[in-house]
Amino acid sequence: MALDDLLAAVERLGGETAKPVVAIELFLDGNEDEASIAPNLRRHPGMERFRDVLGEMTLRGEVSAVLAQIDEVLDPPDWPYVPAVYVITTAPPHQVARWAGELDPEPDLLEQPWFDDPPGLPPVPHGPALVGLWWD
Repeated sequence: MALDDLLAAVERLGGETAKPVVAIELFLDGNEDEASIAPNLRRHPGMERFRDVLGEMTLRGEVSAVLAQIDEVLDPPDWPYVPAVYVITTAPPHQVARWAGELDPEPDLLEQPWFDDPPGLPPVPHGPALVGLWWD
């Protein structure tokens, strides 16, 4: 059911070619597919750890959103591929990198998402920054 909900949200936002972003909870709920995020890590920490670390990030007072960038939709039962996560926050990138450290991302302070105006990206309020966490 969780994968169906995610795929429906991606379709509502324009499909794979639109490179939409969705709430991290929607992407991670029920997801046990380690190839869906950070597949090139030498030691993938597992999907439960991604849920824990990124879920804890959403609870921080200085974070207003954590979003998954959908890059490729695969045939079920495979989950869509996410190369990056966006964090809308007032915290500096080095702090976000510290929170996500065990997931081994590359953090970047962004002026805009890697894909121009992805559907689903809420407005970034004055003050917070868009920090991208990506996995090569």
